[in-house]
Amino acid sequence: MDMDMISPPTLRKISALLTAAAENTKMPSGEPLAVITIAAAQEIATATKVTLGDVYRLALAAGICPLSYLRNLGVLSIAEQMLLANSHIAIIGAGGLGGSSLTILSRLGIGTITIIDGDEFAESNLNRQLLCTKTTLGKSKAEVAADTAAKINPAVAVIPQAFTITEENAEALLTGTDLVIDALDNITARRVTAAAAQKMGIPFLHGAAAGFVGQLAIVQEGVKIEDIYPEGISISATSVLPFTPLFVASLQAAAALKILLGKESGLSGVLTHIDLQGERCKRLHYHAT
Repeated sequence: MDMDMISPPTLRKISALLTAAAENTKMPSGEPLAVITIAAAQEIATATKVTLGDVYRLALAAGICPLSYLRNLGVLSIAEQMLLANSHIAIIGAGGLGGSSLTILSRLGIGTITIIDGDEFAESNLNRQLLCTKTTLGKSKAEVAADTAAKINPAVAVIPQAFTITEENAEALLTGTDLVIDALDNITARRVTAAAAQKMGIPFLHGAAAGFVGQLAIVQEGVKIEDIYPEGISISATSVLPFTPLFVASLQAAAALKILLGKESGLSGVLTHIDLQGERCKRLHYHAT
């Protein structure tokens, strides 16, 4: 629900219920802090007919931290946690990279996540894709991603889009988002998505993984995906080990956090290449064409 659509009487009721339900605890640093449990917040959401995400945002605005975010504090402030709760990201691809990013960012407390993937889980995905299990084989990756995120953090609004992103639908799918996370497995789709994101002024956080190696970069401010994948380049990787997408997804999530909070990232204009076999990390500077 749009917070502006909540009536003043309902806001006052939620405020009173939050104050009554808040419990006193301490931050990891030892400072006193008011918190609210998922169960108590859900009761307030049900009683006032708003979403759990709305209750979390109003709690944070009142200086009350959802208990599930307690260990975020110290590194993040209440104000920064609220910024995340008001953020909307798109993850393109729900496989090895995208599924891992989804679980991390759901726990971090991103308010809204659009997850886009037109594929279904196959048995060959089991070695590396966190959302792929025996019970999810044959199911829509986007739908499974939404179900998983709801189990991790029901305050996150997940919008599953079981489509392949194309030139025709890219802008519609990305409308309203603050950041696009590239978890794709082919260059053509990356070019389409990056072009749409750049046209719309949305940062595009590129990530890729194969075998022991991975890479990531922020594509924005005049830099194009073609600077990373020049015309004519062809990449075919059939081997992906389970830890590589997890590692790259963790780096993408850390970069996403900084982008959403308006903090400087060292990834802009730089392609970071990770070699987990040689345990090396290399940063390559590239320039806009």
